[in-house]
Amino acid sequence: MATASLTVGNIHLTEQGVDKFSKRLRWFAYFWAFVSFVVAVRWLKISRQDIYMFDVAGEGNIWTWMNVTYMVLAAGALYLAALVRKQNGVQYRAWFVTAVGVLLLSLDDMVGIHERLEGLGHNMGGGDGFLHFAWVIPGMIVGALLIGVFGLAIRSADAPVRRDFILGIVFFFGGALVLEMMTGAVLSGYGHYKPYTALYHIEEFCEAVGVIFILSAALKDVICQSSRKPLAKAMSAPY
Repeated sequence: MATASLTVGNIHLTEQGVDKFSKRLRWFAYFWAFVSFVVAVRWLKISRQDIYMFDVAGEGNIWTWMNVTYMVLAAGALYLAALVRKQNGVQYRAWFVTAVGVLLLSLDDMVGIHERLEGLGHNMGGGDGFLHFAWVIPGMIVGALLIGVFGLAIRSADAPVRRDFILGIVFFFGGALVLEMMTGAVLSGYGHYKPYTALYHIEEFCEAVGVIFILSAALKDVICQSSRKPLAKAMSAPY
């Protein structure tokens, strides 16, 4: 069975090429997560005022830049997939909405919108144990809506695309919600010690891996859909 591919100018994309690209992005995330952990537990001692530049739990630092870049790339790839799907006359609206959703997630990662939901989460019963980070309560509602939209997009995708998309959902929301709750419980019960530090590094790494898989799924969908209709026609199609 022939493998789907896409050629744009001098760029030739295949599903195997996307897998290699995705693997490199995952290793880059692993490297920075490891550096962050080494710095956070003080195995590598640097000035305390500079730790935030490497800490995966920090804002406006190297990890945030990496994550936001991955999310914007994923949103762009999802948008391109939606354009090609629209031209092909197949389900595309869920892909547009998914692209917007991932773009909004990048905004949240950059400015920490979810952290501003702490007050609402406390009003809904959060603040201790697994709900130590109270924002996870309204966050679960938003997450369920996003998973529903992602599920609509997955339904019309080919098998390799579905596989990566499902892995992306499991890793991202597993990290953002499930591991976040476990991390909160550890922090609530034992304080800011190494188990908490290790957990929040695993959590952040899972989120990054999830975004990479979603990016991979979107790129593979562009390849699959473009093999059925030239990409140039899709790009020039009116809305």
